[in-house]
Amino acid sequence: MKKRLIYILIPILVVCLGVVAVFITVFTFKANDKSVFSEKISAADKYLDQGDYENAVMYYKEAIMIDSKDVDAYLGLAEAYYKSGQYDNAITTLEVGYERTHSDRIKQRLEEYKNNQKADSESESSEMSNTNNEKINNDKSLRINDTLFDIISSYTYKQYLEKYSLSDENTTSDGDVICKFGGLELEFYYKNTDETVVINESTGKPTDNAMPYKIVSPGLDKIFSNDSKGFTIEDIRGIAGINEANIFMNSEIRKNVIEFEYKDCSISIECDEAGNVRSNNAWNEIIPPLTIDESEKHRFTGNIKDATNYSAIMTDVNVSAREGTDNRNGEIVAQTVSENGTFILDLAVGDYTLELNGGGYIRDYYNVHISGTEETERDLILSKSVSSGTMRIVLTWGSVPRDLDGHLIGRTSGNKNIHVSYMDKQAVDNAANLDVDHISGNGCETITVNDINGTYQYTVNRYSMDGAIGSSGAVVKIYTDDGQVTTITPPINVSPTDWNVFRIENGTVTGIDGNIG
Repeated sequence: MKKRLIYILIPILVVCLGVVAVFITVFTFKANDKSVFSEKISAADKYLDQGDYENAVMYYKEAIMIDSKDVDAYLGLAEAYYKSGQYDNAITTLEVGYERTHSDRIKQRLEEYKNNQKADSESESSEMSNTNNEKINNDKSLRINDTLFDIISSYTYKQYLEKYSLSDENTTSDGDVICKFGGLELEFYYKNTDETVVINESTGKPTDNAMPYKIVSPGLDKIFSNDSKGFTIEDIRGIAGINEANIFMNSEIRKNVIEFEYKDCSISIECDEAGNVRSNNAWNEIIPPLTIDESEKHRFTGNIKDATNYSAIMTDVNVSAREGTDNRNGEIVAQTVSENGTFILDLAVGDYTLELNGGGYIRDYYNVHISGTEETERDLILSKSVSSGTMRIVLTWGSVPRDLDGHLIGRTSGNKNIHVSYMDKQAVDNAANLDVDHISGNGCETITVNDINGTYQYTVNRYSMDGAIGSSGAVVKIYTDDGQVTTITPPINVSPTDWNVFRIENGTVTGIDGNIG
């Protein structure tokens, strides 16, 4: 009996010891994180008191990476930005902090900063320009989010699911199925009509080939580069690709609206009698095409540019197109050779993988989507081989937001702090440098890391106050000295303003947050 009891107790004892070991391990990791977090906050507070805002920003950001719910870290980071004249970054920090913590303290500080900025916007803008190494965007023309409209003009329900994943779905009493997809921040409406049946009766969900009958944006800054400041009908008429925009009385909302067409979509936006759109939250409605001709071919124009200087690559580059996303070995359906940095392909509606090879550059691949519009144009970046022991990071995005920034933050192999960005383009001991900082949409930002044996975090920040990272078409590419290219796109739950993309630890890329292509 005692022997049997021992046999029973031994496995139980082993399990208990295992549970205790796991508990101790988890507790130790949490304790270590808490200790490191406290060190980061203490250092950040010290630099803030000393007026060393650059280092304060770096340490506050590192603290937030450890604990994204700490209110004081966001308040400290915002204060460091604000005192250094980076008012937009201060406000963005508080907006993200409030979204993650719902802190009344953050909300109060956010309202204070916004009121201050509104009261003295001209002098603040001048001060910020001097502080941020003259990072000025003189192009204030209204932009429309080309990347977004290429998608919504031709994507089916299945394609949204595959690329962005479903984040929310509900059915109204009127029979509308309203869907939200990760990163896009829009509401997609599906409904059966007399002409089309798009809702599966057994599941209550849209069918694979269903296209929404309307799309609504929660804020116009998601689809325009208006920075939430409003715009006019003349601004809309000035957008390339919009031939006509008019004011009508909308019977549904009984208000004036601007109506225009763009990339086969019909767009309506609430306005006053003169055609002024005064609120970022103005009523809006996008009507995409219900059907598309998948056999008709459309022109795709590619502009091939150098990663280190953003200039056109004048040598010949062979371009091949394959059907589907991330298809690098399938049948080639179209091909050509670039001329003076430009090439043209005629392709039917759908997703394609373009292979670019030649001109003394690293072979690279790009996923492109051809919508039902007559012509699509896009800049494609190529990198020459990187030197042994170095790494190149290239960020690209579409027309909205106007400006995304890459930040490389950490410590070199010589144990020196660096923060390479538009604020400081050259790191100590030439550990890394910012080669390109494009600030007017359809951009490219390139950072070359010469000391890859340090420990760094690479992040993307939305500098301008328009659009969202998830719908920007943002892509990060990492070029290493073995000729390999790692392509990363944002995760479906990416913040509209910040994306912690990956880390570099002793020459190895780790902690990738996103989709690897």
